[in-house]
Amino acid sequence: MRVVHIIPSVNRKDGGPTTALLGLASTQVMAGMAVEVLTTFRADDSNAMVQVFESRGVRMRTVGPVRGKLGQHPDLDAAVEESVARADVVHIHAVWEEILHKAAQAAQRQQVPYIVRPCGMLDPWSLKRWRIFKKGLLTWRIRKNLNQAMALHCTSDTELAGIRQLGRTASIWRSLKRFRSVVCLHRSIRSSLAGPSCSFSVESIPKRGLMY
Repeated sequence: MRVVHIIPSVNRKDGGPTTALLGLASTQVMAGMAVEVLTTFRADDSNAMVQVFESRGVRMRTVGPVRGKLGQHPDLDAAVEESVARADVVHIHAVWEEILHKAAQAAQRQQVPYIVRPCGMLDPWSLKRWRIFKKGLLTWRIRKNLNQAMALHCTSDTELAGIRQLGRTASIWRSLKRFRSVVCLHRSIRSSLAGPSCSFSVESIPKRGLMY
């Protein structure tokens, strides 16, 4: 299986999302998958984590330096289209940045199934920050990207509960209740000697099945 991960940054200072992706991608390589990560970088970013990913057998592709709040760059369109074209499944990490929107659009055009890992960005506490800005983005483009996703990938029961709550309450997030599925992954990634170990709790996807 060819898996392409899309993430705005793998800079060490970004913490959790990068660390989680490193564990997931490394385990997928160990399982025999062909794994690629497409990411962006800013002018002052370190490339140390790129080298760490590559040392684990992950193919890395970087675009940058990006600019602006959403991380824009003239080479993004071509890079995203090429990476998505190589994928059996696309895994998008986070929700707001330009590269993530372009990845979702490319996957829709090319009919490649994709999963979105919100990385906590749909949690109530997160949505309260920059509320007007995020509401505009959600209305303008992100709502469709989320609703077209094969699944949402949650890395904790707390995140899963938060998304379910949003789907039932706040009117501006009303479309969240239409998600066809939610995937909750309880990661237990052990050392390479012990081998990969992951357990899943999955809500079924009507008529489509879980492809990843």
